[in-house]
Amino acid sequence: KDSMHCKGPCAACEGRGQVPSTAQKCMRCEGLGNFDTWAKPCTKRSMHCRDPCNICYGRGVTFPPPPSAYGAPPANVSCILCDGHGYFDAWDKPCTKSSMHSKGPCAACSGSGQIPPTSQRCQNCNGMGNFDTWSKPCTSRSMHRKSACNQCHGRGINF
Repeated sequence: KDSMHCKGPCAACEGRGQVPSTAQKCMRCEGLGNFDTWAKPCTKRSMHCRDPCNICYGRGVTFPPPPSAYGAPPANVSCILCDGHGYFDAWDKPCTKSSMHSKGPCAACSGSGQIPPTSQRCQNCNGMGNFDTWSKPCTSRSMHRKSACNQCHGRGINF
């Protein structure tokens, strides 16, 4: 803190020197808190840093939800289709919104990266959400897309 080279307080502990015992390293950003231009995990101080992680909000750590009262379902979890990234690129691989090849939001989580914990991948379309001209599962971005899945209605997951 007193160093002339100090760039600011730690994002995880906010300068206090310790985090609560319930803190866990963020699995999405590998504890680094941010993503660079190429959607790879990085620290905030990286010259290519572009976006904070949408799971830990740039802190690098997450905190499990408090025990639910009366058996209420837990908070949302990372999307099973886009791995919590929220978007898909030109090759239908999960990516962040700021990725240079980002083509559109995930149909399951609408770009948030989070879905209800009870959600399951649609078995009818194998999580793709749509069918092509040959009745094979495909994404909404496929040039041969013909129709949305009648079970998940194009989302790829069932709640």
